[in-house]
Amino acid sequence: FLDWSLTDDRPEKGCFCFLGGVIWIDLSPEELYSHNQMKAAVCAALHRLDPGRGQFFTEGATFANHAASLAAMPDGMFVSFAAIREKRAWHVPDRHGVGAVRLDGTPDMVLDILSDESEQKDNVLLPPLYHAAGIPEVWRIDARRDT
Repeated sequence: FLDWSLTDDRPEKGCFCFLGGVIWIDLSPEELYSHNQMKAAVCAALHRLDPGRGQFFTEGATFANHAASLAAMPDGMFVSFAAIREKRAWHVPDRHGVGAVRLDGTPDMVLDILSDESEQKDNVLLPPLYHAAGIPEVWRIDARRDT
């Protein structure tokens, strides 16, 4: 899965995850006024926190934890510089060795904003995998409007 995710065979847009042996694909558009706006507000606030403690990544950033059989693209994640120093997490270089394409290991925090399309993944599939990966903090926000 991880090798495929870095090839040109992968579609340009969409959320692609490997969840305990199952490939999960979401090609649905993002809901603008609940999911997108909530994600923007939370991510903007987290980006303003002390940059000397670590790095916050927004949607599009992938992390993999091989022990948990997990590769996910949360709405956001934080990795401390201590986690990098202690090799609990590390950046995986791109094909050219110039930049990084994902984080491997265990981020300090992940953020999931629930949508109708992601409810099963976020509420059922991911929690035991996040636990197996040893992620100490999981933020799950349900910003959907009541109907």
